[in-house]
Amino acid sequence: MCPGLQAESPFFRLSTGQTLELPPPAYKAIVLTPTALRIEAPTTVLNGAGARTFLTVVGELPGGARRNLTYASTGTTYSSSNAKVVEVDASGSVKALGPGKAIVGVFHQGRTGSVAFTVVNADAADSDGDGMSERARSSMVSIHCLPRMRRRTPMATG
Repeated sequence: MCPGLQAESPFFRLSTGQTLELPPPAYKAIVLTPTALRIEAPTTVLNGAGARTFLTVVGELPGGARRNLTYASTGTTYSSSNAKVVEVDASGSVKALGPGKAIVGVFHQGRTGSVAFTVVNADAADSDGDGMSERARSSMVSIHCLPRMRRRTPMATG
């Protein structure tokens, strides 16, 4: 028998002394149930409505093998705990809808996992990581300094 395959035949009765011819067995792949799910997201903080990230779901199979289970065609489903904050589609694409927090649940053959997301208001987001929000940056006033003037000292007379 090949690993990962099983064979089936139709049910039959066999009486003592009877000879029976059976068709060749039909082989099919065995679908292994994962022992655990590993969920990866490049980021869990989304900057404003419309921002996206993509989940990757990996199933840990018996014997240590791993299998990509990201897509719905493998039996994986997703849900969002707060549909006003994020939505997630059948391929694991997470889209920010509004500011707040939400948990994306991942389900596959009785196994579950989750990832917590935070969506920040795009105006309050710090896109370059310098600690200053884009709103604050856009409201900054540029101040140009004039060259320093030398102080005049009175001339001595005499």
